[in-house]
Amino acid sequence: MDPVIATSQIEIGMTGDIGRDLPSLAAGRPLVIDYFASRHAGLTVGDITVAFADAPLEPRYIEILPVAGVRILAERHLIGLLAVGASLAWAHHLTGRHLAIRLARPERWIAFLESHPRSR
Repeated sequence: MDPVIATSQIEIGMTGDIGRDLPSLAAGRPLVIDYFASRHAGLTVGDITVAFADAPLEPRYIEILPVAGVRILAERHLIGLLAVGASLAWAHHLTGRHLAIRLARPERWIAFLESHPRSR
């Protein structure tokens, strides 16, 4: 089943050397921008996730413009956040680095969580 339900001309940027590394990291797989949210005691917390698709996806993604020749699929509810401005970036943790999204207007993430309060 095709996970793409629509396409959009939204474009996200890149920081640092991601453009050089992305095609080899992708190895032909699309990059998927998604999110998780968890509701506890009336508070919703969550994060935006960025990963390469390794398994079949549910049909809930919008394909946006590719980055460095790599297909980008974004969860449909995130399109408004990404349209305001977003970039792929390296995030560094104790376990190493991984791809992340930097929002041009990060305060909109809080509003997003408030409007999408259910756990997923």
